[in-house]
Order: sequence, then structure tokens, then C-alpha cells
Amino acid sequence: MALLAPVRQALGSCGGAFGPLINTRVRGLHHTASLGKRLSRFSQPESLTAVQPVVQYTPLGPPAASTVYDRRNLDDGSEFRSRVPLTAPTSFVPVAEADLPPALRPPRQKRERLTTAQVKEMQRLRAEDPKTWNQKRLSEAFGCSRYFVAIAAPAPKGHIETLCQEYEDAWANMGWKQRLIKLNRVKRRALW
Repeated sequence: MALLAPVRQALGSCGGAFGPLINTRVRGLHHTASLGKRLSRFSQPESLTAVQPVVQYTPLGPPAASTVYDRRNLDDGSEFRSRVPLTAPTSFVPVAEADLPPALRPPRQKRERLTTAQVKEMQRLRAEDPKTWNQKRLSEAFGCSRYFVAIAAPAPKGHIETLCQEYEDAWANMGWKQRLIKLNRVKRRALW
């Protein structure tokens, strides 16, 4: 019991939830024992030389496993240790673009900004015949994204109301099985 006194003293100063637990090594066997009744159950043979904690902490931390290539003192007083060389290798040679493998995707072509006249034309076409000049067709005609068409030339309210009425009519004409499939699809999409 006298051998565990320094360990008990160290753990007593820790406090908190880890204070009552200690990892000890007794003749090659690992035991997790509380300081209370459990330690009194273990017999303490005279041949037991020391009880060591499984994890030992040092003030400077664990020893470095690899070589330190560079040390630099930072402004805040800490030390930066580099375990990889900070200089570029001497055999580095720039690679020409022709020597590289082909690109996975073709390079993206930068789109030109639409002028105000083009935006006005887009809005005019959309207002005249929104069924023919939908987002997809306008984006292909003017070379812009569908998102830009939705912002710059939204569909007229009457056209949106017509589309909503068509969707409601299609819903009313569906059978119960098709409705169930569509509702389940909406629920699955919401859980993504």
C-alpha cells in the first residue's frame, strides 16, 4: 500500500471525474481500479517494485518520432518545428502544359455579359410568348444560365397561374397509387 501513496496523491490533486480512477500495471497485467475498496482487494507482494501509470506525461510532451528539419521562433514566443524540409527540392522542373495528361473536363468557356439591349429583348420575348420562350430556350438563345433568365426575365403571373392549374388538374386525374408514389418521393427528398 505504501507503493501506491505517490499515485494516490497525484490523482487526488487531479479532481474531477478522473480522480477516482487509475490505470496501473501489476506484473504485466493492466487493472483499472478505483482508489476506494478495489485497491484494498489486491494483495501487495513485497516483490512488487513499482506501480506505473500506463500513460506518462512529460512537461515537453512525447518525444518526436521523426527528424526536425527546421526550428523557428515565432513572434508570440512559441517555437515552430518543421518535420519536413521547407526548401523545394533541387530537382524540381516546371512541367509544360503539353506534357500533362488530358483534362477530365474541357476548360470552361467564359461567358460574356449580356448588354442591356439583350436583357430587354429577353424580357420582351418572355412576356410575348412564355410557353415558347421558356427558361431553357432563352438560356440557349442568349448564352446564359437558366438561373440568370429566371432573375432577369421572370415568367408573367398569368403564365405561372396557368402552369399551377395544369399541375392541379394532372394531380386530380392521377390514381391513388401514382399520388402515393409522388408523395413518397417528396418525403424522401425532404430527408436528404
